[in-house]
Amino acid sequence: MAIQSPEFSEALTKLLVREADGLLLGLLRNELIGVYILQDDLFRYVNSRFCEMFGYSQEALCGKMGPVDLTAPEHRQLVAREIGLRLSEASPSSRYSFEGLKRDGGRLPVEVLGYRTEFDGRPAIIGIMLDNSERYRAERKVAEQLHFTSQLIDAIPNPVFYKDEKGRYLGCNRAFEKYLGCTRESLLGKSVYDLSPRELADRYHAADQALFDVPGVQTYEARVQTAEGDRRDVVFYKATFDKTDASLGGLVGVILDITERKRMEEELARREQEYRTFVENTHDVIVRFDRDCRRVYVNPATCAMSGVEAAVLLGKKPSEFPGGANFLEFESRIRGVFETGKGDEFEFNWKGADGKGFCSHVRLTPECAPSGNVVTVLCVGHDITVLNDQRSEIHQMAFYDSLTMLPNRRLMTDRLQQALDASARSGKQGALLFIDLDNFKTLNDTLGHDIGDLLLQEVAKQLVSCAREGDTVARIGGDEFVMVLENLSEHPVEAAAIVKGIGEKVIASLGKPFHLGGHHVGSTPSIGVALFRGHGQKIEELFKRADIAMYQAKKSGRNSLRFFDPGMQERVNARATLESQLKNALEHRQFRLHYQVQVDEAGCPVGAEALIRWLHPEMGIIQPANFIALAEESGLMLPIGQWVLEEACRRIGFWRKSRLVVSVNVSATQFRQNDFVQQVKSAISRHGIPPSLLKLELTESLFLESMKDAVAKMEALKEYGVLLSLDDFGTGYSSLGYLKRLPLDQIKIDRLFVRDIATDRQDRSIVRAIVSMAENLGLNVIAEGVENGEQRRLLTEMACRHFQGDLFGIPLAAEEFERSYISC
Repeated sequence: MAIQSPEFSEALTKLLVREADGLLLGLLRNELIGVYILQDDLFRYVNSRFCEMFGYSQEALCGKMGPVDLTAPEHRQLVAREIGLRLSEASPSSRYSFEGLKRDGGRLPVEVLGYRTEFDGRPAIIGIMLDNSERYRAERKVAEQLHFTSQLIDAIPNPVFYKDEKGRYLGCNRAFEKYLGCTRESLLGKSVYDLSPRELADRYHAADQALFDVPGVQTYEARVQTAEGDRRDVVFYKATFDKTDASLGGLVGVILDITERKRMEEELARREQEYRTFVENTHDVIVRFDRDCRRVYVNPATCAMSGVEAAVLLGKKPSEFPGGANFLEFESRIRGVFETGKGDEFEFNWKGADGKGFCSHVRLTPECAPSGNVVTVLCVGHDITVLNDQRSEIHQMAFYDSLTMLPNRRLMTDRLQQALDASARSGKQGALLFIDLDNFKTLNDTLGHDIGDLLLQEVAKQLVSCAREGDTVARIGGDEFVMVLENLSEHPVEAAAIVKGIGEKVIASLGKPFHLGGHHVGSTPSIGVALFRGHGQKIEELFKRADIAMYQAKKSGRNSLRFFDPGMQERVNARATLESQLKNALEHRQFRLHYQVQVDEAGCPVGAEALIRWLHPEMGIIQPANFIALAEESGLMLPIGQWVLEEACRRIGFWRKSRLVVSVNVSATQFRQNDFVQQVKSAISRHGIPPSLLKLELTESLFLESMKDAVAKMEALKEYGVLLSLDDFGTGYSSLGYLKRLPLDQIKIDRLFVRDIATDRQDRSIVRAIVSMAENLGLNVIAEGVENGEQRRLLTEMACRHFQGDLFGIPLAAEEFERSYISC
């Protein structure tokens, strides 16, 4: 304690003895209550609790500071006034609260009990100070909760009100004020009779009393009069609440306006009745299906058409009745709607219980729950049986010839346009064949139209039998027929050859006599052909060309086929002749092998490529480009390829001392034979040559059909000692992935990249990449088509070590090649 002198101690002792028989002494020693003695606006004494509350020592307070110094600025006037009142005779004691100011700047809510006394013969104040922090926090929390509750109630969009146990209003939210046109202040203490018309107030009051009699919750519908004077339908939700002593405190209520909902319910009921009236009286089949495809509703029309009562249909799947197999696809469509959530629409043929057939236009509509999940599917089926029959009949009459049942001119024209479109996309040729029966008018005049009609029907059957799948045969009038052939070939000559074959088949089929009505009737056709490709030609022009070609066929003696383009006709005939001659070429020893030298970087021969030539007795030397494709198509490639292999091996036997490697090209047809490996081994064995002097050049197309089979054959040949080269590399399906799998010795760079290597940067990059890749794979590289020194120089700079081309020598017959290179 800050007791500065004996006089102070004596005065304090007298005070303690005098005041309340020692009560003050107990307070001063109390460690929970702050106690101070104030005189002349300064503390004369403070206990330890007081010091602890404000964070000051007794020395800092006593004689140096007063209550005003420990008071928040906004409360200092209050504290000063209270001290002045304590010191006056009028108010010897008081109780008040304020916020104190602690040494650390923090605020301390306190409550002071002060009364006047005397200390050392002069007026003083004894003060008892209570720390109100906890109570302040509690009161603040309550206030915040009340404020939050008030805001929460005001935030509720529906009108909310609360009443006491007498039914008098205690308050409401803003929505209530707006809805009923009153304020909270005007509402307080009033009853429903003060706010509503009598007939409404009586009902509200009775409802409140019923709830008070049996406390709990209450819900009912009623009508209220709003601020605008409208009568609205509402639902009252009410609940009682208790006081702290558990006695009835009153009720709280919420008003929900259901005027719009009731209007919608009434409208829905009206529409439901209209819908039911329609559904029950419509001629359309209406069925509702659940997720198991079982019927959960059927209308009377469903029962009438199916011939089955509703009680039997409900709960069953369509497929569970006789003939229900027809409905399996129907049920699949229903399940599809459940799975996708999308409607479906289609035509469906079905039979009733009596076997009567129907055709319905069916619409399936998903019916969803609020969650979006499909819960049922509504099926509406409109009977189009009669309409469908009429439609089929009309379609038949509009697009088909009534006598032969072939497409008529209208449908054929549409098919021809489709063929033109398809040709434009695929790039393949198509053909229009105009077929006219020779002497048909004479037959009609002599044997009658009945026999003529029978002949036309028989001709139609024969033409259909001659056509391929996808081709169109049509009768366009009288004795005139048309065939539209699609997807022939990209090459006009090959396409023409296919057309010629079909045309000859038609001529042969129609050339046989028909037994019609007791008569042996013969008929021959004249056929005109117009080839087409893409959109470049008009349908009318094609008809005109085919018609002209047909008349050319008639002029040439009938019972024949002619192409519109005379030059095309000549080429087709020439191709047919060439094919016939090709078949005899092997037998007559008309094939020869020429050899083109292959050199190393020093220019010395290291090998030769065997190149076939056809020595035609009339046409001279025919290059392979002009007959190899024809040999493939005619099935002659296998014997020709076998001859090349045998002849090359025979020549290697003559040149074996030179150690020149001879390369032989192998076709895909030849390579894919099951015994190809054995054929090669047999040829090598027959001629007694080292396998390492034979090199087979394979193209990339060989590996597309079966990589596994190709690799197996190559490995067998490699193991036997035969060399393998990949021909024309880079022009096909080059892939490093498959290249790594192939047991190759060499890659041949195609002449396409060599030709412009001096001027085309991209070609140089490609060649450089091929050489680099081959080096990484351990393969040697040879470039073909080298024709000048600049090409050779660039290839050499790129590390290409082997070359072939006219720069080093043109292909020569075996004897000339031997004289030029074998002695090198």
